[in-house]
Amino acid sequence: MTQGRLDVLVGHDEVVLPALAGGCRGMILASAQVFPEIWQELFRKVQEGDLEAARQLQLKVQKLARIFVRHGGGVAVKAALNMMGVKVGRPRRPLKPVGGAMIHETRAEIQLELEKLEKIQPQEMSWAMPEGPLGERFTDIGITADMIEGNSTLLGSAAEGKDPETVGIDLIVGPKSGPVGEAYARQLTHPSHGYEALTTIAEPNLTVKPSTLIVPTIELVNLRQASMVYGPTQAAVAKAIIDNIEGDAIPRGALDEQVMIAKATVHPRALDRHQLYANVHAAMDRAIKMAYGKQR
Repeated sequence: MTQGRLDVLVGHDEVVLPALAGGCRGMILASAQVFPEIWQELFRKVQEGDLEAARQLQLKVQKLARIFVRHGGGVAVKAALNMMGVKVGRPRRPLKPVGGAMIHETRAEIQLELEKLEKIQPQEMSWAMPEGPLGERFTDIGITADMIEGNSTLLGSAAEGKDPETVGIDLIVGPKSGPVGEAYARQLTHPSHGYEALTTIAEPNLTVKPSTLIVPTIELVNLRQASMVYGPTQAAVAKAIIDNIEGDAIPRGALDEQVMIAKATVHPRALDRHQLYANVHAAMDRAIKMAYGKQR
């Protein structure tokens, strides 16, 4: 302490600006190993009295700073530096570089934030929502538009949300003995690599009825993408089906006689599990109501 004023701020990168504005004279930050120039510029702006410019700099790195603080610095900072080409190795044992304290979604968040700061080159990731007539969007799973005609087949489609938690659902419903039932069995017995179908469950060991498969339309190339589909997407599809059974949009007779295949288009950079769940639930709910003629 010097004349009642703290000379050095130790820790919590998220409060650098208010601490400096309140009289602190410096900071010791884990994130300074990743973007020191931003903190230096912020420090200068505070010294010059330009708090608005300093605020914008703080906001620019706030999300990444919070990730570093949340994970105690070492694990997340080393992950960031390695992504930037600064080879600092893995965290000391028993800490893990991924799969322990830091899940795949967090690594993906770090990567995206580093791209925004121009610390690494953005990964090219092309994707698009399915287009064209709805009846022609199921040919890749073995159901042509001709098969849909005259086979008691129902169709529904809806999209929901904003990037990167955008989601689209194309739904096809039909009797177990028809083309949809055959496609359902084929997807389970001959899964396509990167597009593996997932049985919809309400909770462990409890599948929903009508029996429903979720088929991703965008190739799953990493565990983070897979966890978005085999996680919040699966749970949201199940909840939407249950809600529509309870609301009588899905007739009781359909539960044992029909099957569903929901083709799910999930933005490849989706990260927010809660928002993705909400968007998938809304899209699946609308697709079901459209298929069963209950659209409001």
